[in-house]
Amino acid sequence: MNNCKDRNLTLDLTYLSAKVKLRESVTVKICLTSPPHRIDGNVTMVLQWKVDETMSECRDYLRWEPKQLYFSIDYFHQHQTMVVTRMKDGSKTILNPIINGGGYDKVPIYSYRLLFQ
Repeated sequence: MNNCKDRNLTLDLTYLSAKVKLRESVTVKICLTSPPHRIDGNVTMVLQWKVDETMSECRDYLRWEPKQLYFSIDYFHQHQTMVVTRMKDGSKTILNPIINGGGYDKVPIYSYRLLFQ
């Protein structure tokens, strides 16, 4: 059972907001400030992103790669790179993190939403 309430579990992101023109990209660097905790023998945190459909005009304005990032106790502090590309012209798009594992699934996602205009 995951009862972790460690307030030091946070994400470090180079951008929380960026303006991206059509067919251009922005690179977001992401790392963890603390190592994932061992929970049920697992020390890996998996990070994915999903378009916030309640706050975004369209789901397919952006493309991002890779679709998921993995952080372990050994390399949590090393920045990983996600490239976000605008595929269609439009208004803002918000990406919400989907965080699983290492105690990070208890971290409030609203602090790490990404806004692209």
